[in-house]
Amino acid sequence: MTEVAAQMVALGGMPEGGKLLSVKLDNHGEEHAEGSSVVYTMGGTLTLNLEFNRDTADYLAEPAHETMLRAMVGTFVAFYQDHSLDEISFQCEGEEILCGSARAQDFLPDKLPVEKTVETNYRPAV
Repeated sequence: MTEVAAQMVALGGMPEGGKLLSVKLDNHGEEHAEGSSVVYTMGGTLTLNLEFNRDTADYLAEPAHETMLRAMVGTFVAFYQDHSLDEISFQCEGEEILCGSARAQDFLPDKLPVEKTVETNYRPAV
């Protein structure tokens, strides 16, 4: 994951000087450090905690950089696409990184429930 973060910096998808210091994936109370295997239980909650350096936190603290925060969340969610991330946290020195009043969790993709509301016939009866 640290190599992914370094590539994000090189491609402009993470602030210049930004570094990912640690990654923890929490699966039902079991924490897994970067590089360890994770066994996913269907219907379970997965939480991703990412610890960044001060340069990243200072950059993301400015409300004008909300787009960068959104892009970073999208990249990390895509990296763990085989797991359903219910929570994500960007931290620096143990504190949540806020962009204005927004945090990484606020930009997780919505999981809209599929509901059938009306029966519709798309082909005419013969």
